[in-house]
Amino acid sequence: MYNCPIDNTSFDSLKDLCAHLKKFKIKQSDFFEEHYARFDKLTSEKIPFKSIDKYFSSHFINKNNLKKYLKESPDAAIFAKQLLKERIELKQLHFALNEVELSSLSYPPIKYYQEKYGYNKLCNELGVISKYDYSQKTFSYKQDKLTIICDTREQKPLKFLGHNIINTRLNFGDYSVLGRENILAIERKSLQDLIGSAISGYERFYKEFQRVKDAGAYLVVVIEENLNTCLNYDLIPYIRKYSKISPGVLFHNIRELIQNFPCQFIFCAGRKDASETIIKLFNAEVDIRVCDLQYFKNMGLI
Repeated sequence: MYNCPIDNTSFDSLKDLCAHLKKFKIKQSDFFEEHYARFDKLTSEKIPFKSIDKYFSSHFINKNNLKKYLKESPDAAIFAKQLLKERIELKQLHFALNEVELSSLSYPPIKYYQEKYGYNKLCNELGVISKYDYSQKTFSYKQDKLTIICDTREQKPLKFLGHNIINTRLNFGDYSVLGRENILAIERKSLQDLIGSAISGYERFYKEFQRVKDAGAYLVVVIEENLNTCLNYDLIPYIRKYSKISPGVLFHNIRELIQNFPCQFIFCAGRKDASETIIKLFNAEVDIRVCDLQYFKNMGLI
């Protein structure tokens, strides 16, 4: 139950409360920071409002405070477990959160949960299914020369030196390997592409994921920017001119896709890293569907 102190009305959901606030012409940030103030668990500083989902899932002003709390507080492990439990219950999740989802919510990383509980074991205890095998400690891949299909609609093709390239139309994704078009596809995105596709073009983007699911295939979205930058793109001047919508909205949609479709998102350090990562994924000697790719990326294994 959520209350509006302005006129003493109550609402069953935050969505209904936010719709109600429009008639007062009050900013959500002003309202929630005054009436639903949240404070950093480490410093007790007031947490600034950025978006609804982000605000009510945040317990720290920044990741440095989270890291310090996890390192110093004797109750940190219990708190981290409770975070997951509350999120699972709030969103009625069927699948466990992966590394990208945890990072987008400013939750402890997989590595922390692995050390404290064993993530697969913890997920089972909390009643959700983990899509990934976190007991796997290596990501091996071959050095085979590949015949890569590049979709004819790809506007900024990556370079794959030493590999054969065929240009033809794909049903989904920008890249695949000859003979595996309906098994595994890669979608390449710059940061601006990602913002456009997952926000203003979300309906079309969603339909692509549905085509992947209908085909019984798997899609990996490879982004040409690191995860931390994408989580804070509203601080980049040229991106701020391009989009006024907060990263919270972007990652809300990304989490929805991850939870509902056979897909993953992996964030890279530029175009060169993106092309090298794609080759490793296509040449993987392990089943990438059971590998949390961002976790492996963060561990320096991809």
